[in-house]
Amino acid sequence: MTATLLDFPVPAFIPRIPWWGAHLQTLRNSLVGRAPRLLNWPAQRINLRVQDGSNDVLVGYLHRPHLATTYPLILLLHGLAGSAESIYMRETARILLDAGFPVLRMNLRGAGESAATCQQHYYAGRSQDMRLILAALEQPLKANGVIPVGFSLGGNLLLKFMGEGGAPDILGAVAVSAPIDLAACCDRIDAPGNLLYRQYLLRHLRREVKQGKARIDWMMREGILAALTLRAFDDACTAPRNGFKSAVDLYARSSAQPYIPAIKQPTLLLQARDDPWIPAAAYEALAALKLEHVRLLMPAGGGHVGFHGAGGLWYPKVLLSFAQRLSS
Repeated sequence: MTATLLDFPVPAFIPRIPWWGAHLQTLRNSLVGRAPRLLNWPAQRINLRVQDGSNDVLVGYLHRPHLATTYPLILLLHGLAGSAESIYMRETARILLDAGFPVLRMNLRGAGESAATCQQHYYAGRSQDMRLILAALEQPLKANGVIPVGFSLGGNLLLKFMGEGGAPDILGAVAVSAPIDLAACCDRIDAPGNLLYRQYLLRHLRREVKQGKARIDWMMREGILAALTLRAFDDACTAPRNGFKSAVDLYARSSAQPYIPAIKQPTLLLQARDDPWIPAAAYEALAALKLEHVRLLMPAGGGHVGFHGAGGLWYPKVLLSFAQRLSS
């Protein structure tokens, strides 16, 4: 049964003029800077108080289609230095809403509007938050099932969760440009050729971890300001803040790659071979395993969370085809 759920039509990815090459695909949203306003589907703010003793509240935005359907809820999870307002989150929501799916754009712990209501902060291995989010959702929202979609860091978090057992409410899952080998991805971003990406991420991360209700002592603050690489930032902040000995420990215990073979629910991985942030090797190793419950789509181009194709974004078309297959 699972194999047939992963059998659905997939359009070929053809880059859209003028977004040729890995970097233009990756940077297109930043260069254009426009996101749909979703005015046709008014947002309802959803506050999810997670039951883990932290008293943190995660903030999301729920959009309902114009006509009531029995389609499952699509839960969108953003990436590193992103939020529910990221362009890729809003673009994906627009396409799915237009097709009749309800959509929840979620701010992970400490990101976006969750910063003002959380003391703790998301990281790539915080898969327990998926379980807490699902538990906090009101039953009517997940009555027809849930399809979580994780972008970049959110994809790694989601895949780790799925490999740990997933949840009965989940019909299937999708990860777009997930950094499943965190050490290799960190090394790639910290390489000299990716200076602009690294500076962008560090600038956003420094601002993000110091805002809202975040608790940071002076030593951690000094380390954050001094960090010139992602690994140094994770050594100074992400690792100690979340109970890891070091960045090496964080990456080893948080990477999704070792968990993916244990996934038992239909799961779709979308990854470009030319992604400038994520080396292809980890995905090629997964492809060789021929996993029963996981389907990997790996076009030659697309960049990192790019996939700007002829006729519009490619990955929402694939996601829509997958979601319709799971809903049939």
